[in-house]
Amino acid sequence: MAACTNCGAELETPLACGACGKLFESERELTPFETLGLAPTFELDARELRRRLLRASRLVHPDFHGGSDASAREAAERASA
Repeated sequence: MAACTNCGAELETPLACGACGKLFESERELTPFETLGLAPTFELDARELRRRLLRASRLVHPDFHGGSDASAREAAERASA
C-alpha cells in the first residue's frame, strides 16, 4: 500500500493514516477490498476482516477528528457516510 503524504507511514487504508490521522479523499470510488487494504479474494479471514473494518471505521469517524479544522471534520463525515 502507499505511504502517507503527511508522515510517510505505510497506509492501512487509503482513507486515512493510522500513524498521524490524516484523512485522504479518493478521486474514484474504492472497492470494499481496497478500502480495507485486502486482496480481492473469496477466502477471507473473518477476524482479520473485522479488525480492519473496525480500525478503518475508527480512523475516519468524525468524533476522532473533533478537534481538527473544519475541512478535516467535513472529510471525516464524508468518509464515514
